[in-house]
Amino acid sequence: MIEHKPWEGASYGHGIFGTQRIAIVGHSHYLDRPDFDDFTNFVVRDVMGGKKLPFFSRIATWFGTQPIHLFDQVVFFNYLPECIGTAQRKYGKGTDEQYVRGEARFLNILDVHDVHKIIVYGLGLAERLPLPQQLSDDKTYRRLNTPPSHDHWHTCAVNGRIVPTFV
Repeated sequence: MIEHKPWEGASYGHGIFGTQRIAIVGHSHYLDRPDFDDFTNFVVRDVMGGKKLPFFSRIATWFGTQPIHLFDQVVFFNYLPECIGTAQRKYGKGTDEQYVRGEARFLNILDVHDVHKIIVYGLGLAERLPLPQQLSDDKTYRRLNTPPSHDHWHTCAVNGRIVPTFV
């Protein structure tokens, strides 16, 4: 069974976020050829090499930087553990089984990488995250220069600890 390995940048835990360990979580990949476990790393290595992919460029622009700088400092993975399908299914939803596997994988990756904050980019993922709870107006969770219309912090319980999650 395919399960994409997460990307961890060489400068993870250092850089524009200070010493905060940040995970960026997308929804899924799509692929018009056979899927493989190292696909996420394959894609991000292409981005780090200068390949322009709109998803990665939009996220980096949101942080006021270039993809090569941002993705060098974060853990990146998609919630679904494998490709959603071909380009025709690019904006589709996963199967129930993919979401069940995705939740266990999500919690495991956050625990293994000792993530401090999670930034989620993916339609419909907010209701899929485990144990979301509204955060208070604590300004310490609003350091990331977020546009006011997207200021939606929640928390996720990860192996007994609470992790701020931006959706």
